[in-house]
Amino acid sequence: MIRVLIACGRMSIGGVQKSLVNALNEVDFAKFDVTLVVDELEGELLPDVPNAVRIVRLQEEYRRIHDFGLRRSATLSALRKHPLIVTRALIARLRGQGFSRKKVLTQLWLARRRERPVDSSLPVFDVAVAYAGGMGIWNHYILDAVHAHRKICWIHGDYRRIWSGHPYDQLILPDFDAVVAVSPSCRDILLDTTAVPPERVLVRENEVPVSEIVSRAGEAPYPASDNGLFKFVSMGRLDVGKGYDLALQAAAALRDRGAHFRWYILGEGPDRSRLERFIAKYGLSEVVRLLGAVPNPYPYLGHCDAFLHPSRGEGKSLSVEEAKSFCLPIVITAYPTVGDQVADLTTGLVVPISSEGLAEGMERIMKDEVLRGRFRENLRDHAASGRTAPAFTDVICGEA
Repeated sequence: MIRVLIACGRMSIGGVQKSLVNALNEVDFAKFDVTLVVDELEGELLPDVPNAVRIVRLQEEYRRIHDFGLRRSATLSALRKHPLIVTRALIARLRGQGFSRKKVLTQLWLARRRERPVDSSLPVFDVAVAYAGGMGIWNHYILDAVHAHRKICWIHGDYRRIWSGHPYDQLILPDFDAVVAVSPSCRDILLDTTAVPPERVLVRENEVPVSEIVSRAGEAPYPASDNGLFKFVSMGRLDVGKGYDLALQAAAALRDRGAHFRWYILGEGPDRSRLERFIAKYGLSEVVRLLGAVPNPYPYLGHCDAFLHPSRGEGKSLSVEEAKSFCLPIVITAYPTVGDQVADLTTGLVVPISSEGLAEGMERIMKDEVLRGRFRENLRDHAASGRTAPAFTDVICGEA
C-alpha cells in the first residue's frame, strides 16, 4: 500500500479543487492509502471527495506558517526574534550600500523556516503533494512539516503571476523532488523563472470526465428564462485576474449598440461587490446574472450559445476544458498560455485582453452562425480524440 498525503486548502468550488476531485476519482484505493489535508472541513466539493480518502483538518499551529510581508503580526514576531538581520540591513542603508525590503524579508523568512516543527500528528508518507502549490502555506507545509520520501509541488497557473505575490516560494521550489505544471506553456514559464532542474518539471494537463459532466447537464432542468436571447456563460472565481470587469464594459458597449443577449457568470469570490457596482453603473441588471457558486453548472453549459472567458491570465483553465466538452464556441482573451487550450479561428476566438477586444469577439460570435458551427464541429473532433494526460498516480509516483 502506497501512502499519499495531499494538501489542497478548502474544497470550495474552483478549478484547482475540481481537478483534484477528478484526479482522486482515478485512484485505485486498493493500492493507495490517501490522506487529504484541508484548512477547513467545509466546502461545496468536499462531499465529492471519494469516501476512501481520509480527510483531516490542518492543525492550528501550522496555519501560522505564511510568507513574511503578507501578515504584519508574522513580520513583527520575526523582527523581535532576529534583530541581527534587521540591524545589518539598517547599517547597510545608512552606509549607502543598498537596501532591499524583499532581501530583508527573505532573510527573515529563511531564519523562521528553520524553526518550523514537523507535524507529529501524521505518519511518514511515501509521497506528499502540495496540490495547491501556488497558494499560501502549502509548499512550506509539505516541505517543512511533513515526513515523506517524495515531495511534489503542483502549479496550476502561469508562475510569473503566482510568485509575484509569494516571492519566497521561488526559493524553495528546487527543494521538491518534482514540480508539476498543467500545460507545456506553464512548464516553459516555470523553467524561465525558477531554478528547478528541467528533468524535475513534469506536465500533467487537467482533463475532465467528459461523459460524466455531460450526463450531469440533464440532472436538473435549465433554470433560466431568457426568451430566446443569445446566451453567454462564464465560470470562475470572481477576482480581478478573471477579467470580468473588462467583459462588463464590453457588454455595456454591445448593449448600447443594440445587441440583445444574456450573460450568466457562475462563481464566487472577493470581487463580487465591485462587479455588482459595475453592473449597476452600466445598467446591466437585465443583461448580466451573477449566479454565485453553482454546484452543478452543467445545465448552463448544455443550453448556452457561447462560452466567454475574459481572463487576464491562466494556466490550463478547467472551466475552458469543461466548456469544450460541451462543444461550446469560445471567446477567450490572449493571455500567454491560451494556445494550450484554444486555437484561434479553429476552436474559438482569441481576442485582445481589453474591453474593445472582448466586445468585438462577442459581437462576431453572436452574428456569425457559420463560425459557431465550425467551432462546434472542431470541438467534437477534439473531444473524440480521447485522453492524453498520464494517470495521476503515475505522475506522483514518478512513473509518468
